[in-house]
Amino acid sequence: MGEKIIIVLLLLCMSIGIVSGPYLWMLSGEREVSGADEETEKTTEQITEERSQEETVIDDSMIRVLISNSTLGKYDHKTVTITSKQEYYVKTDSKTEKKKAGETTTLKYDQKKKGQTVVFSGTGQLEISSIRRAYGIPSYRGILKVHYGSSALTIINQLLLEEYLYAVIPSEMPVSYGSEALKVQAVCARSFAVKQKAGQKFRQYGADVDDSVSSQVYNNTRECEESIQAVLDTAGEVLTYKNEIISTYFFSTSWGHTADSHDVWIQKGDSPVYLTGKIQNDSGEALDLSAEEDVKKFLNSNDEITYDSNFPWYRWEVTIPVSNLSKTTVGSIRDVKVTKRGKSGVAKELRITGSGGVRVIQGEYRIRSYLSPEGCSISRADGSKGSASILPSGCFYIEKKGKKLIINGGGYGHGVGMSQNGAKEQAQDGKTYTDILKFYYSQTEVKDISECE
Repeated sequence: MGEKIIIVLLLLCMSIGIVSGPYLWMLSGEREVSGADEETEKTTEQITEERSQEETVIDDSMIRVLISNSTLGKYDHKTVTITSKQEYYVKTDSKTEKKKAGETTTLKYDQKKKGQTVVFSGTGQLEISSIRRAYGIPSYRGILKVHYGSSALTIINQLLLEEYLYAVIPSEMPVSYGSEALKVQAVCARSFAVKQKAGQKFRQYGADVDDSVSSQVYNNTRECEESIQAVLDTAGEVLTYKNEIISTYFFSTSWGHTADSHDVWIQKGDSPVYLTGKIQNDSGEALDLSAEEDVKKFLNSNDEITYDSNFPWYRWEVTIPVSNLSKTTVGSIRDVKVTKRGKSGVAKELRITGSGGVRVIQGEYRIRSYLSPEGCSISRADGSKGSASILPSGCFYIEKKGKKLIINGGGYGHGVGMSQNGAKEQAQDGKTYTDILKFYYSQTEVKDISECE
C-alpha cells in the first residue's frame, strides 16, 4: 500500500509539472540489446528488408507505443516534424543538440540513413505537427524515437505506463461518462496494456503496442483532468484471475447480452470464465441464443430491459443490396444464411449460395466484413441514422427480399468483456468501479500489479 501511495504522489507531481526533466535520464540510462536477428515474421516491406532499429530493455513501469501517421493503423511516415513548447533535445549517433522552445525539427526519409534512429526528449511534451488526430496536432509525454527504415520513417513513443493511460482513457471512453466509469476504463486499459506488453505483436518495430484499435486508441483525444484523475485513483490496479492479469476486452454497446470470447475469435476449447457471455442486467444469467428463432425473438422483444437498452446502437437495421456483396467463386447470389451461431447469438458461420457454387465464411469479424453496410444508412434504436464499414456487431438476423438483404441486429462492437455504455449505466445506478469490473469479468479480483505473478 505504501508503494501505491508513493506512485500516486509521483504521478500527481509529474502531471502538474512539479517534477522537472523526467525523461532526460532516458537518453543515457537505457540498456541496449540486440534481438533483430531473431525476427522471422515481417509485416511490411520496411521491416522485411531490414530490422536494424535498436530494441531497448525497459522497466515494467514503461511502455513503447508505435505511432501511426494521420491514418490510425498506418505506420509509415515520409516526413516527421517535431517541436515543443519547452526546450528539448535531439540525439543522433554522433551528438545531442539542444533546441529552443518552439523551434521545429524536420526529418525527411533518406535511404542513405537507413538504420539510424533519432531520439527526441525534453521536460515538456513533444508535438508531432506532421500528423493529425481528432483534436488536431498531437503532443506526447516521454521520448520519441524516429527510425529510418527501408522505405519510410517510424515513430516510437516511450513513456510511463501510467501516463500512457492518461491519453488512452479519453480516446476510448467519453469523459462525460463520469468518474466511476472512467475508473473502470482505467483498470481495463492498464490490464490490457500489461498483457499486450508481454506479447509479440509489435516487437518487430521495437514497440509493445500501437495507438490504434489494434491495441487501444491512444492520444486521438487529448488527455484531460478527468482522465488523469481516473488513472491516479486506480494507480497500479489491474484485473486478475487466479492471481494472473487478464486480457480485459471491451466494446461500445451490447445487444443485451455479451459474447463468449471463443464465439467471436476462432480458438480451441472453452472461453475463460471471465470472458463468457451473460445477459446485461443484475441477474447476469447466460441465455442460449444459438437458435435462429431465439435470436429473432430476443432482438425484437421489448420486455427485456438491460443496461444498454437506452443507447442508439442497442438495436439497428440496415438494407444492403445483394449487388454490394462479393460474388467471387459463387456467381450470382441466390441466398445468404447464417448457419451457425454461438450461445450469445453471435454469427459464427455464413453460407452464400450462388449460381456458380457455395461459399462458407467462418468467424465473426469476417462475416461482419463480408456483409459490409458501407454506403448504406443504418437506422438505430432512437431513430437516428448511422454508418459503418462492417456490420455494427455479430448478433443479427437476415431477411432476403428480392435483390436486397434486410439485416436486423443489436449492439456495436465484438461483444466480449465490458460494454462501455453498460458500465456508464451501472455507474449512474450507483455501483462502484470494482462492482462493475466484477460483473463484466466473472470471478476476477482487482489487485495491485505488484501482487501479481
